[in-house]
Amino acid sequence: KFGYPSQVWRYNDTFKVARYDTVEGKKFAPWTFSEGRWVMKAPDRPRPLYNLEELNARIESPVLVVEGEKTADFAREFVGSVYVVVTWPFGASAFNTADWGPLRGRKVLLWPDADVPGRNTMDQIAAKLSALCPEIKIINTEGQPEGWDAADSGFDWDRFVVWAKPRTVVYEITCAQGAIAVAAVQVNIQNAEDEAPRGSLLAIWTNLGLALSDNNRPIPNMDNV
Repeated sequence: KFGYPSQVWRYNDTFKVARYDTVEGKKFAPWTFSEGRWVMKAPDRPRPLYNLEELNARIESPVLVVEGEKTADFAREFVGSVYVVVTWPFGASAFNTADWGPLRGRKVLLWPDADVPGRNTMDQIAAKLSALCPEIKIINTEGQPEGWDAADSGFDWDRFVVWAKPRTVVYEITCAQGAIAVAAVQVNIQNAEDEAPRGSLLAIWTNLGLALSDNNRPIPNMDNV
């Protein structure tokens, strides 16, 4: 129906995403290897991150999260010597279907698309990763053309640093008046001496003396309430 794909992004040996340029415009389709053959369907949730093999191989490298496989490929060209670049399948609204567990313990930089959905999605990802990652930073893309991303930037490493450094903030999770609050503090984009956020959700729960489950989540009981 769609013809041959114009591009294929491999997530692992059993899951790929293909782009088709049709007379009706571009279309994207997932392919999953199931029962001995490739079928056009999405894998079960949670779904793997793109570039997961490199993420697992470079355990000491910081991680850059962008939206979309094409954007990830472009970003790798100019930040790949420093960051492992990852994304999740199926766009902004599907971030909750991905397995973010492999980012546990990693320093993470988030680069949103320059639009409201892109920024909102990265804010939600930051909140999700706060229980997993010791350091979460996000680039403020306001002021760029609508929908602008790494694939549109034309950056090399030096130009990226000059652009991103004054726009990068670190997310800090704090307890304020009994509620969780997120504060953003401007930081350098690459500085080994930067302090990590003062506390993740896990640290807060631990400091409050909450009883935690085996996966480090508060147990819903009256003592914790």
